[in-house]
Amino acid sequence: MSLIRFDNVSKYYGANLIFEKLSWQINNGEKIGLIGVNGSGKTTLLKMICNEIHPETGNIIFQKNIRFGYLSQHIKINSNLTIYQEILDSLIDINELKAQMEEIEHKMTLHNENIDALTEKYGDLQHQFEESGGYNIDFLIDKVLNGLGFSKNDWDKKIEILSGGQKSRVMLARLLLQKPDLILLDEPTNHLDINAISWLEEFLAEYQKSVLIVSHDRYFLDKTVSKIAEIENFNLTEYKGNYSKFIEQKTQKIALQEKLYTLQKAKIEEKQDFIRRNIAGQNTKQATSRIKELEKMHIIKPPSQQKKITLKFDASKRGGNDVLTITDLCKKYDTKVLFENLNFKVERNNRIGIVGTNGTGKTTLLKIIIGEENQTDGEIKIGANIEIGYYDQHLNNLDEEKIVIDEVWQIKPNLTEFEMRKYLAKFLFYDEDVFLEIKNLSGGEKSRVALAKIILSGANFLILDEPTNHLDIFSRMALEDALQNYEGTILTVSHDRYFLDKIANKIILFEDGKSIFYDGNYSYYDQKRKEDAKTQQENKTTNKYQQYQQFKDEKKQNKPKIKTRPPFEIEKEIQNVEEEIKKIDKELAKPEIYSDYQKTQILNDKYEEFNDKLAILYEEWEKSNN
Repeated sequence: MSLIRFDNVSKYYGANLIFEKLSWQINNGEKIGLIGVNGSGKTTLLKMICNEIHPETGNIIFQKNIRFGYLSQHIKINSNLTIYQEILDSLIDINELKAQMEEIEHKMTLHNENIDALTEKYGDLQHQFEESGGYNIDFLIDKVLNGLGFSKNDWDKKIEILSGGQKSRVMLARLLLQKPDLILLDEPTNHLDINAISWLEEFLAEYQKSVLIVSHDRYFLDKTVSKIAEIENFNLTEYKGNYSKFIEQKTQKIALQEKLYTLQKAKIEEKQDFIRRNIAGQNTKQATSRIKELEKMHIIKPPSQQKKITLKFDASKRGGNDVLTITDLCKKYDTKVLFENLNFKVERNNRIGIVGTNGTGKTTLLKIIIGEENQTDGEIKIGANIEIGYYDQHLNNLDEEKIVIDEVWQIKPNLTEFEMRKYLAKFLFYDEDVFLEIKNLSGGEKSRVALAKIILSGANFLILDEPTNHLDIFSRMALEDALQNYEGTILTVSHDRYFLDKIANKIILFEDGKSIFYDGNYSYYDQKRKEDAKTQQENKTTNKYQQYQQFKDEKKQNKPKIKTRPPFEIEKEIQNVEEEIKKIDKELAKPEIYSDYQKTQILNDKYEEFNDKLAILYEEWEKSNN
């Protein structure tokens, strides 16, 4: 059953066509990834679903009483509430149920209403409240906030003092807890570290309702969606499967279309040649027949060619083998230690990816290396003939007041204007685009300017801080291809796991002020982390089991002596103990209990205690009957 249906929808911005006669639908329970080049209309489509903007022609039909949850790329929230209160106040359904229950509770105290009817209604509301999670709402809030990187200590922080990224995460937490029929996410991973992204992937995988995600994070799309909707040439095409499956299908589709186009083109040329040679001769009839065949023919178009950036990194000179040496490096802010005793060496042609949660000092390390920040202690040594090309994730190293051509031209002022224009065209800046002011560019356009400067510099050591953040999928692919063919050295901070898999051959994890090294790409690192976590959990379980066995042995040694009592008295106690054991069995069968290790352990201890007592009672009963 469809939640939303687009029926011949067309949308313009001024004279620019965005969609043309778009027909498409989103069904219950679907998880869809929405992709397309920057400017293709992805965010426009989300806003049309939310009724923020409207189509020029066609209709959008909604299922009755549908509830949306929309996370925009650009969060506008400036509340004086705390994080906890902001989220709690947003849970409208739960708050309304609670208010109705309180109203009935008040009426029931007045004794002037129909108590039976009120009791029945109150029972229904209680059931709805429980199903909505009202009775364990603090547990659910804690689960979501913790997953998105907030600790309990953050709950009382005012929204107005949070960074833009933190506000975005609060809004995401609000949305997830509201459990709408359709979640709309526009670049949800932009402000999340890898741990939070992994948590969100698991949450969405278990989510029972519909999700529509706009994302350039291909690894994230692989984990979360079962259908890809691609916007291309003013329309939308669906592909079954995740992002990797989409790439396979799209590649096959383009190859087939190219083949059919080439074959038809050859046939058309053959017929046209026959017509030219025979239209006025004795074969005029056959030539006329060929003309009619051409008129009836359905013309196959060549595969569409999107404009893509062309990147090629060339190091202007070869540097030394020892590119970077870091010795006992430490960085502190007052009493907060970002990292300490950091030691590692970067050698020529190394490709190192740095990962870790937000706030662990990844970007700070890069800034120390390039000299923008000072270390608290330790030494950094740059190797001989090393020239650094630095990509700033915030793009602060661009002069906002300059135009595009001048900003890039300063790297090699000896180039002619023709050479500069030809070079900038590779980055999709054509004609008058080169005279655009940096401050008026989009994030993606600024990113292309920054890359143009780095490539032109001929650096042999690239230090990249989140280089894929503002790039669409096709630009990310172009960047990966270029870096794979780059003969220099790379040190990059990134939460783009697809990018790290393609580029990195070593991973450094920043965690709890320490650094851990993994000799492989992201997939290798991820597998090792899971294996280490499993081993750690197994060791904990073994230790717990050993403690438990020791506890049992001590209880057996202190077993009380059997007293002689009348059989009926013992039988009554046996019955009571067996009832207690049955109660524990029921408790252990509850999901909220068996999924909680500590509660399970407590109940298991009681279970063993009652079983020991039962054994003693049966022994006593047998003796009393002899």
